[in-house]
Amino acid sequence: MLQRRPKKRITPISTGVPKTDTAINAELALYNQTGNMLALWAAFGLCARAKVPLPDEMIARVGEIADKLLKYTDDDVPRARVLVADAVLGTKNEAGGPSLFKAYRLAKRDAEIVARIFALLAQDLEDLQDHKKARPGNGKNKNDTSRTQTNARSTSKVEIPPPALPTIKSQTDIYEQVAREYRVSTETVKRLFEKDDRNAGPFGYRVIRENRDKGGIIDI
Repeated sequence: MLQRRPKKRITPISTGVPKTDTAINAELALYNQTGNMLALWAAFGLCARAKVPLPDEMIARVGEIADKLLKYTDDDVPRARVLVADAVLGTKNEAGGPSLFKAYRLAKRDAEIVARIFALLAQDLEDLQDHKKARPGNGKNKNDTSRTQTNARSTSKVEIPPPALPTIKSQTDIYEQVAREYRVSTETVKRLFEKDDRNAGPFGYRVIRENRDKGGIIDI
């Protein structure tokens, strides 16, 4: 079954409820990137259950499908029942090719992997800014002062260094962690993240990190 990116991208929604927005917009982003109609139907279902007004582009796309189905009735199209699946899924009924359902499942997994990497990077950044972690090679806690302890047999004082802070993870460490979580290769995780980063353009992690460097903001 063939998939094509939609001619008209559907804009993200904003309901004011972060959890709802995240779930719906994740499906819309997947549809915009792949053209997989299962993602659009998933977003449609989420909007319906949350009673969220449908984006205009979604209404237009669903309306096109409805018109096509009704046209099968008006024109008495032969084998209309066979064509319904193609109309609903936006596919062409051709022999062979990857399953639309498998492609959707894999695309969802890939999106989750990328999101997980971003979450881990963001958590390390937050911990670093809150002084809960240190950069690699710098295990000292600058906020703590050294303590002293008096030896019972001597009047001399022994310096007790403060406990070392855990260090932030490298991106390679994070790739390896996510690879274990999703049971895929580290190379797969790295490829997915770098591809998403390139496609994100000025909103990519690499660009954001470079901007942090120029602005003097802590980076990871």
